[in-house]
Amino acid sequence: MIETSYIPAVAALFGTFIGGLTSMVTTWIGQSQQAKGKHVLRSKSQRQELYRQFVQEGSKLHLHALEHDTANIADLANIYAIMNEIRIFASSKVIAEAEKAVKVIIDTYRQKNKDFNEVIDDVNTGFPNPLRAFSEACHHELNS
Repeated sequence: MIETSYIPAVAALFGTFIGGLTSMVTTWIGQSQQAKGKHVLRSKSQRQELYRQFVQEGSKLHLHALEHDTANIADLANIYAIMNEIRIFASSKVIAEAEKAVKVIIDTYRQKNKDFNEVIDDVNTGFPNPLRAFSEACHHELNS
């Protein structure tokens, strides 16, 4: 039989144990959530950087394609490398739009070359932008 004088001491020890355990679990959960949040931010930052690189490279290639009928293979390899990196992180919609943009850029090399004035006229009259749908898909993905 337990002496009644030990009951408060055992209750205090048990309460301390439960309080300590609760504190440890709460800390662990908080750190886990923090790590998950950092991972999400890092992933979003990586995607933003890849999307930015793709838009810059695609824009340069598209303007080059308007004025020339041959592509620099190294530049095309560059945009394909970026697109393949995008495949790792991006949604299927973003990937599909990136593929369409590259296809339009390559098809532009097959078209009649334009001089500077023709390019400016196209820009002023609603110049077709092969990267617009890609940019919009990226915007939607990053905000959802």
